[in-house]
Amino acid sequence: MWRSPPGGDKHVRRVGRFMEVNVNELKVPTLLGEVAFQVEGPEHGVPIVLLPGLTLNSEDWPKSLRRQLRSEGFRLYRMDLPDTGASERMKSDFSWSELTQAVESAITQAVPGPCHLVGLSLGGLLLQKMDLARLAPLSLTLLMTCASTYPVSFDGLKSLGKLLKVPLHHCEDRAFYESLAFREHLALRASESELREIRDRVYRSVERGWPYERGPQRQMKLALEFFSGTRPDFSHWTFPTLIIHGGQDPLLPVWSSRALHRQIPNSRFVVIEEMGHEFRESLSQILLLELLPHFQMDLAEVAV
Repeated sequence: MWRSPPGGDKHVRRVGRFMEVNVNELKVPTLLGEVAFQVEGPEHGVPIVLLPGLTLNSEDWPKSLRRQLRSEGFRLYRMDLPDTGASERMKSDFSWSELTQAVESAITQAVPGPCHLVGLSLGGLLLQKMDLARLAPLSLTLLMTCASTYPVSFDGLKSLGKLLKVPLHHCEDRAFYESLAFREHLALRASESELREIRDRVYRSVERGWPYERGPQRQMKLALEFFSGTRPDFSHWTFPTLIIHGGQDPLLPVWSSRALHRQIPNSRFVVIEEMGHEFRESLSQILLLELLPHFQMDLAEVAV
């Protein structure tokens, strides 16, 4: 099991043939306690902020995706949402308003200047609730997420049932195996090598997030409130917006994301047919073919 070296917030990780250098731990104060980031990539690179999904944290982004974005000159700010991962745990429930204020404050403090914002699943719901006009992002990317008008389907309920089996108040090993079973379910037809990568990612995620305490239950409560609330006002969304969804997502069907695309002016909608509701290594290049032009288009505009 890898442990960070004592006495510092900067470390080097060696995994197999690859070395990841200068992954910095950063924490900033917010109204929901300290919010943690893992920061990597060229010091003066254009920032990308990565917001994770339900029960996930900053370790849940595939290394291959992170490596490619770093090599393209981007600086990554992988956030642990409040009450999860290495961020401070809360003693009581909080509202969507408090969560969005905390995340906006954390981004403003941690990230120098305008950035690209990427939200995965619950992270995508969070972006829809945030005051983006104040943050003025370079672009938005919504991965595997949906509109607030999405009614939970029977298949979606079955998948949520698997998620709720994760024993959040049991032993860490049991949490790992239940989380792994759920993530393999979301990945659909993953190969053996892809399953090994998912296992490694889930291991690192559980290690960083344990003990979960009540964070995931609070996230689930907010997600259900989102679906029962009113549709956000997207009239102020003048930022380039990319929506990517899996054609075989067992949790959120494609039409739920297509509905979001229709609500957001000038957004671009992409379906990756072979993708479920989980990252798979074989689809990383397809994903990057959509992400890189989206990010680099804004770089060209900034340069002009």
